Amino acid sequence: MASGGIIKHLLLCLLILHNPKSAISQKGTSGVSNNKNIFFGAPVRQFNFEITTRLHPFTAPSSSHESNDNNYIRIIEINNDALATPRDYDDKGHGIFSGPPMHVVEGDVISVTLTNSLPQSGLSLHWHGFEMADALVYDGVVGVTQCPVFEGDSFVYSFLVEEEPGTYWYHTHSGLMKEGFNAVRGPLIVHPLNDADLVDALNGVVSSVTDDDEDGTEDDSLSITSPVSYRNERILFFSDGFRETSWDTMWVVMGGLNPSVSKNEDGFTIGTHPWEFGTCNGKFNEEVKVWSGERYKFRIINGGHVFALRVSIFGLRMRVVAADSSPVPEELVVDDVIVHTAERFDVLVDIPEDAVGGDYWIRAETLESRRQGYRHGMKVKLTVQDLVSEDDESDDMVKKEDNMTISEIEGEANDRLEHYENAVSSKVTINCYSAYESSLSPDACLPLTALSSDPTAPPSQEQPSVLSPLSLALSELYEVHTVDFRFQPPPQYSHFVRLDDGYNIQHVTPRKAMLLGSGEGAGSQSLHPHAAVLHVGSNKGLILIWRSETSMDHPIHLHGYKMEILKVITPNRSTDCTIVKCRLNTSILPTTDDKTISQLLQSSSSFVKKDTFIIPAGGTVITRVSHTGPPALWFAHCHMDIHREDGMAFILNVGNYTSYSSSERENKKLPSDYPSCDAPQLFMERTLPACDCYDNRDSVLGLRMVQGEYKCSREHLCRHAVTSSTSAVERYNYEGGIATHGSYAYIWVIPTVVTICVFVISAVLTAYSKYYPARPLPNDVDAATSVVTLFKSEWKKYRPESINRLRIAEVAGLGLLTGFVFHEVGSDNSNRGLRESISLLFFSMTLWTFTRMYPAVSSYHSWKKRVLNARRNDNDNEKGTTPALAKLLTQCLIRAAVVTIAEAAWPLLYCAICFPIAQIAFSLANFFTIACLLSLNALCYIGMGGVMGVMMPSIPLGMITCTIFAQTSLICAGFYTTLPNFLHIVRFLSPVYHTFSGMLKSSYKWSDTFECLIGDSDVGVNKCFLERSGSIEDLKSRGINVATFGDADSQSIFWEIIFLFFYYVVAQFLIFALKAIQLAGERRRLRACIYQSLMMPRNVNEVIHEEEQEESLELNVNVADNQDQDNDDDDNERIIQRLHFHEDNGSVDHGNIA
Repeated sequence: MASGGIIKHLLLCLLILHNPKSAISQKGTSGVSNNKNIFFGAPVRQFNFEITTRLHPFTAPSSSHESNDNNYIRIIEINNDALATPRDYDDKGHGIFSGPPMHVVEGDVISVTLTNSLPQSGLSLHWHGFEMADALVYDGVVGVTQCPVFEGDSFVYSFLVEEEPGTYWYHTHSGLMKEGFNAVRGPLIVHPLNDADLVDALNGVVSSVTDDDEDGTEDDSLSITSPVSYRNERILFFSDGFRETSWDTMWVVMGGLNPSVSKNEDGFTIGTHPWEFGTCNGKFNEEVKVWSGERYKFRIINGGHVFALRVSIFGLRMRVVAADSSPVPEELVVDDVIVHTAERFDVLVDIPEDAVGGDYWIRAETLESRRQGYRHGMKVKLTVQDLVSEDDESDDMVKKEDNMTISEIEGEANDRLEHYENAVSSKVTINCYSAYESSLSPDACLPLTALSSDPTAPPSQEQPSVLSPLSLALSELYEVHTVDFRFQPPPQYSHFVRLDDGYNIQHVTPRKAMLLGSGEGAGSQSLHPHAAVLHVGSNKGLILIWRSETSMDHPIHLHGYKMEILKVITPNRSTDCTIVKCRLNTSILPTTDDKTISQLLQSSSSFVKKDTFIIPAGGTVITRVSHTGPPALWFAHCHMDIHREDGMAFILNVGNYTSYSSSERENKKLPSDYPSCDAPQLFMERTLPACDCYDNRDSVLGLRMVQGEYKCSREHLCRHAVTSSTSAVERYNYEGGIATHGSYAYIWVIPTVVTICVFVISAVLTAYSKYYPARPLPNDVDAATSVVTLFKSEWKKYRPESINRLRIAEVAGLGLLTGFVFHEVGSDNSNRGLRESISLLFFSMTLWTFTRMYPAVSSYHSWKKRVLNARRNDNDNEKGTTPALAKLLTQCLIRAAVVTIAEAAWPLLYCAICFPIAQIAFSLANFFTIACLLSLNALCYIGMGGVMGVMMPSIPLGMITCTIFAQTSLICAGFYTTLPNFLHIVRFLSPVYHTFSGMLKSSYKWSDTFECLIGDSDVGVNKCFLERSGSIEDLKSRGINVATFGDADSQSIFWEIIFLFFYYVVAQFLIFALKAIQLAGERRRLRACIYQSLMMPRNVNEVIHEEEQEESLELNVNVADNQDQDNDDDDNERIIQRLHFHEDNGSVDHGNIA
């Protein structure tokens, strides 16, 4: 750079001697003048930019404001009235929505006086694409190289143009604007040395300039028509626009209040908010005129804020010759050029001879999918005119179609369109990363690297092995770093940058210029804790691996350098991305030993150079800076204003740059009018916080920001970290969190102790049963006086099938398994943790609904037969039914007591094992309440299983009926779906409804809180009362009144217990009633048998034998009756006794008894 600068200065001296006019002070009509300067007598081109605001008429079509009656828009502009030659408004009175074009010659000195007349926003100017290696102080980045210029102040940017001729642009670089739409942006064209006269004319120093043809005649085709249309060059400065200020838009987007945005053909987002309007060269309806048969250079600039544009000229093709002012190694002929924000492309277009009189359209469309039916954007009219001969100069230029009929015009247009379609069989687009477009044809969508020379050539040498001499040499020449970008959508809207293996940081640019800092490193005293700084060595090669997880293309600009684009990698949309983010590409290691990087560094290809490039959605870009140069501070960021200000940026500290000292300031190394960094406006700005990001456990799709890994810098993301005095103000005496949630100090102690105790009790009971076996109950025992005997007998029969080691293993295993599945649910105080704890309670309720209901069918079916057999020998029906019913009632009550005692403790064991592991039911009162509710629920369904076992003639039929009843009760409870209003009464018939309602009411209070992202309560910030949870609201919609402020019923479980106890009593009553009915039927059957035997003596044995066979068949089907074989023998004895009884009465023929 230094040697090139000396050569330029020598050439400038020769130019000045040859053309002294350029060194003479001349004042033109636009306020631009040339003056001598200390830069070896280089011309000084002065520009005066006074920034102000003004209301302008606004009638452009707008997708977001089609019915808006406000026909004005406030824009921030360079004061047009202050210019000696104001720019013309269009016929509708619209202003110019961009700054004036700036034209300079390489080697000139630019001197721009920036005056701020804005009441709120500070200002600076950045010269996009200028490397500014020798003029760091004028790079214009607020917070890095300067402090903002506030209202009433001025700052003169004065520096030497050392850039090669090409297309650049300028814009503000001082944050988001609050006063209006920011139109302080415009083209900046650097011309070669021999174009000084042209530049004077373009800047208005002279009115026009003409060149002479070789024969000495003037060529009027080279006359200057405007600063954007001269000779055979045309400037197309495109920009999107929005009626809201960027400051307002930032808050709208941050809150997720913006309308839905469009997607491209691959389903990736194309903008942060909807398209509103666009301009070309600051105008809504721009017209570009060209001559037929000529070749033109179009300088395409996207000076917009958000949207990438697909630029094409209908019917004409373009040859790409430069990208970001650098000539491309491989020129390509294309149909479309995709230009993202801040990118520039120079293209050559040949205007056909037969295009005279034709109107072509230059289209600049967004990348929206055509499947939505339209694309936003803008059109520029390209009018082709005919070169008239000198003899016809006196006449007006006549368009060809003036002498043509309508049919001839239409025919020519159709021929031209057919010619174009035949010539372009497949459309070619450059700077394209769409998988959809790539699938249309091999060359339909070409990446930027297609402009590199022979980009697929193999490396000049073989791949070196690790730690080989070549590898070591590369590691000494180059540093390799990774830069990762991440995005968090609303409500945690934020952008992050991760440098190498550091934290994900929401970058904050310093309030004061780092250039003025002191201490170790640049600006260390004024740096925000979350200022992302990447330290690299000076005068070295630099490899940067840029990676993105976002589902959107991002234009990345690195100040101070031209980067070689070595490689671009795009993801597979279907396998590498979700609907909101993509997986980070980790296939390339940040070392020169990596195979891909090593091959690229050894490649003989010439790579395209850019100062602004695109990271495709979810993609990776490898760039190279050949030489980092001397120590400096350079800014790198996404060129979408909102993304940059939200943290998608970092500072490149080259060579541990040290700031200007006070002595250097005295030596005038800083300009005398350098903006003050002690301005009161700086201290009035809000100080951004620094915290670990709020860990929202309710996040989905992998968007959770794990605490400690993400560093946030916005209030809404740091509210959980508030430690100010306001948080210590006495509040209502509420404790944060959910009362039933907690953490157990010794999580395994309770489940282990409980399980051991139950095993010991079971062993004791088993030993007792072994040495004291159950004995059958004598037939002549009076039920009223032998309750204890009946209880012992029933207990010894029922206990083995209910309390045994297998059952203990079953319940303990279920408790352990459920506890592991819901592990640490109670320690998660987020809404997600609340949902999980509710799910645990619901699962526990259903578990103790079905587990014992089906075994109860078999058990009660066997008990039914045992009771019937015992009552067959009862003769009391002759004396009245009261004694028999009393005996039956005693048996039913004793059976209910035995079942209750044997079954009630198992839910307690389950809860004692499961809940400590899951860390819920922290209080003993809540623990026993839930266990009792589960026991009552289990007993209700055991009772219903008993009803079905007693009522149904077979066990399978009873189980089928139980399944229907259980599922019906769940549906009636409203758990599967919300019941209609007229069916709400049905839910009260379901035991599970009352069980689940009681469990919830005993677990959650209205004053409990959960961690919420945005919200607070009387407990503190990020604490929301349970009523604000969607889970609680869903429960209320299902008729479960829980956690309701001011409603005592939402915490009372009195009626739930009453209903469950009522269902339990009803079930026992039904068992008794069914047994009584069956007993009466049995007696009638025996009478009929006796009567039949008396009337037909010879058939008595056959009747009895048939009954015995039926009963024996039923008993063999039932597995449980295998334990009751002794009862079968008793039945046979009773049958024989009956026969003997009839025999003694002379009613039986002895000869017929087998």
